[in-house]
Amino acid sequence: MPREEGQNTEPTRMVGFLETKVKEENMTHAVGKVCSNWQWEHNADSSNRGRSLDTLVNISNTLDDSWCLLGDFNSILHQGERIDGNEVSESEMADFIAYAKSGLREFSYVGAFFTWTNKTIWSRIDRALYNTLWYDTFDYTHVTYQDQGLSDHFPISLDFPTCPMHRKAFHFYNMWALKSLLCSLRRPLNMLNRSKYADIYAQQAKAGENLTQVQLQL
Repeated sequence: MPREEGQNTEPTRMVGFLETKVKEENMTHAVGKVCSNWQWEHNADSSNRGRSLDTLVNISNTLDDSWCLLGDFNSILHQGERIDGNEVSESEMADFIAYAKSGLREFSYVGAFFTWTNKTIWSRIDRALYNTLWYDTFDYTHVTYQDQGLSDHFPISLDFPTCPMHRKAFHFYNMWALKSLLCSLRRPLNMLNRSKYADIYAQQAKAGENLTQVQLQL
């Protein structure tokens, strides 16, 4: 973010690059040429596995503050999140599925469902995730997958205006007394969601493509 706002009345903005070709030893020099009055953080250290999911899981489990994570995870969560290309095996998705279940949830969003394409294969590999404490700090968060532009990824826009937090009166709701009974529904409802609705957007996208093809043939 900018070090000095000066006379600029625009809201503070944050940008991120998913992938670069800049080596770690050249990073400081390179970012100094781009918006030199901005502060930059980078993770240019490379490895065969890329970012370690084990490290991210550890952060998610130990951090006691609100946080979010967005970018290219290079993995899908469900079979319906890829169209064409080789079928993804369960073992290939296992690490990311375990990570996504480590106390993180995906923001509601608008925009494209598939977030990466080479014009032949379409995949949902870019996500914006948050932990359970996020909404203790930010009342409202809006995620948008922007137009693809020149990239093979669809950029993620994350807006989280800070709203004043007002102290609210405590109210007891009778439904809280049913919590122990409702807990037994959690697992079957999760299974129902995965088996019937996990790829609903992929089904919708595929149906839209089929409809377009039919219309072109009329």
